[in-house]
Amino acid sequence: MLTLERPGKTPENSALPPWKGQKPDGPAPGAKPPRKGRPGVARALELHPDRIVEARLAACPHCAAPWGEAAQEPHQVYDRIELPPMKPDVTRVRLYGGRCTCCGERALAVAPARLGPGSPFGNWKVLDAV
Repeated sequence: MLTLERPGKTPENSALPPWKGQKPDGPAPGAKPPRKGRPGVARALELHPDRIVEARLAACPHCAAPWGEAAQEPHQVYDRIELPPMKPDVTRVRLYGGRCTCCGERALAVAPARLGPGSPFGNWKVLDAV
């Protein structure tokens, strides 16, 4: 007896959506073409650095032979930027006072402008007005 095999289901011979059909030959799914090169972008060196560190070889790291300064030239030059730590600017206010020796009344000195009592973080209403 002769048996015929059924063909596999494809979008052409069944109700399968077209996107389930056989894909045309192309690159493997994991293999992407290399990206186009781009010119390098880097921060420009500071014109007036605070310090310059010259790191020179005293001896060959492989054989320990002395290495003269004249035989060395810079191969890498870069800036290392360190931001100073943030530190609050704290102003302590001392208001002096006492009892008057003449009339006997108590008196207290007045704080300078913008340094009055209240929030230790400043009077923002006064600061914004300036």
